[in-house]
Amino acid sequence: MRILAHIGTYDEPVDAAVKALLAQTRVPDAIVVVDNASPGGGPSGPLPPGVALIRNDLNLGPSGAIATGMNFAIDNGFDWVWIFDADSVPAPDALEKLLELYESLEPAVRSEVGALCCAQHLEPSNLLFHGRRLTPGGPRRPHIDESREWHECDAILWSGSLYRVDVVRKVGLPRCGTQGYWDDFGHDYGDMEFSHRVRRSGHRIVVHRGSVLHHKIGDSLAFSILSRGSFTTNHPAERRFLFFRNMVYFWVYVFPEHDWPALVAWFVFRLSSTVVKIVVFETNRTARIAACLRGTWCGLRKQLSTRP
Repeated sequence: MRILAHIGTYDEPVDAAVKALLAQTRVPDAIVVVDNASPGGGPSGPLPPGVALIRNDLNLGPSGAIATGMNFAIDNGFDWVWIFDADSVPAPDALEKLLELYESLEPAVRSEVGALCCAQHLEPSNLLFHGRRLTPGGPRRPHIDESREWHECDAILWSGSLYRVDVVRKVGLPRCGTQGYWDDFGHDYGDMEFSHRVRRSGHRIVVHRGSVLHHKIGDSLAFSILSRGSFTTNHPAERRFLFFRNMVYFWVYVFPEHDWPALVAWFVFRLSSTVVKIVVFETNRTARIAACLRGTWCGLRKQLSTRP
């Protein structure tokens, strides 16, 4: 199996991610760095052998960069594409464990796998993200059988996800617009929408809990309430806007089944908990709260090309 590792960047150094990929116990067959029209010019200087660099003409968000990387995988005959943000670092045996798991599955199950995913350590918290089930009442934690080290889910974050290229051909590239990072699912919820397409096509998304990715969430702030760890993303107002706009649009207009009382209850909890975290832990509170509300409104009105 030929595996391409993809690193997307927007004015971020890629050295740590490249180094971690080259240090894998099973090294990817090639690495492509996609610079998303960084205003500072992006990565410079010679890259290690086997590492290609593509520069997008326009910043179309993470989904746009990933679409470029997936196209590269299709055009160059790769079987799998492993997705990373510039600030994500996989454990040294992460890829080896994913492939060992794949080979251990029954042939019938193996043929249905569309994505193999790491468990994501969301830094600076101590939380491990294991994906989500998508239900008519909103996202829920996946069912985990502790007797085995893997489980299935319906949606996962981009970073650390290993997608089968023939499945990408089948479901299409990630959604992104043509105007910029704010257009369509270019930035937030693009991974959720793409995961949903993979599952709707009849393929499985498998998470290996022993294959770990260290994933930094912006300038997140970790805290503890009643001895339970949590964190706030501390995202600026424009990211709050994009997240709530795309989240509302996805659940109202993309996901096909609705338990409206449960969905509304989940959304009210999600919005209120975000507002509380902003008020208690973050700065620029008024702008960030207003962005959450405006994003919700734009999502309900199907305004996916609205700028933050």
